[in-house]
Amino acid sequence: MNKLRAAAKLVPILVVCLFGQGCVGVCVAHIETETYKNPAIGYEPTVNLWEWDCVRSKGSLEDPLTAAWLQEYWGKPASVRPATKETQGELWTYKFGLVGGGVIPLLIVPVPLVLPLAREKVVFLVRDGHVVSAEVKALHLSIMGFGFGPDGKWALCHW
Repeated sequence: MNKLRAAAKLVPILVVCLFGQGCVGVCVAHIETETYKNPAIGYEPTVNLWEWDCVRSKGSLEDPLTAAWLQEYWGKPASVRPATKETQGELWTYKFGLVGGGVIPLLIVPVPLVLPLAREKVVFLVRDGHVVSAEVKALHLSIMGFGFGPDGKWALCHW
C-alpha cells in the first residue's frame, strides 16, 4: 500500500514534467517501398535512413546504367533470379540490415517498441545489360509530436 501511495504522489510530478517542457509524441517505423524507372544509382550500396537517395529517380531515359557498372560499384548481388514474363530480364537483389516496425512513443525520451520485421533491400530489373528499374524497400519514420518552443507556446511537428 505504501508503494502505491508513493507512486500516486509521483503522477502529478510526471505530468508537469511531460507537459512543462520537451516533446510528447509518437513515431511510427515501417518499411516503405519506392519504385524508380531508369534510376540514378549512387556509387556505394546503401539504403540507410540518412542516405535514402542512393537510388532515386533519374527522370530521363538517356544513357541507362549498365549491369557491368552496377556490379563494379555495388558488387555481386545477394541473389539473381529471372523476372516475370511481362517484365523480362533478371532481378538483382542487394540485401542490407534488418529493420523494425512498430511504435516509438516520445515522452521526452524515445521509448522504442519495435520488432525486426524485414530486411532493407534494393531489387534492380536488369534487361539486355541495362538497369531498367529499381525497387527500394527501406525504413521510413513518420513522426507526430507536440512540444514547447522557446517562447513557451505549443508547437506541432509532423514529419
